[in-house]
Amino acid sequence: MLFNPNAQPAEVRITIYFDNREPERDLRVPVAAERVRCVRLDQPVGERGFRVPHGQYALLVESDQPIIAQIGRPDVTQPNLAYYTVMGFPLE
Repeated sequence: MLFNPNAQPAEVRITIYFDNREPERDLRVPVAAERVRCVRLDQPVGERGFRVPHGQYALLVESDQPIIAQIGRPDVTQPNLAYYTVMGFPLE
């Protein structure tokens, strides 16, 4: 989840790092002013529509405006589909 509390839009850039391949860089995700944008990693990401393959990865999130980034994941290893998140992290 990307939260842009600013009066102007934010241009967010995501880099995805993998354990077995080169990083996928410069995935651009615009976030409108004073809005939340949810980026699902099981769907195409950014304007290029990159599909994150199954496996280990890490995200680097950068923005031209101060934003708050938060990640959440469902635990699909059990039938109840538990969901967990981490605290939002401010990016300046």
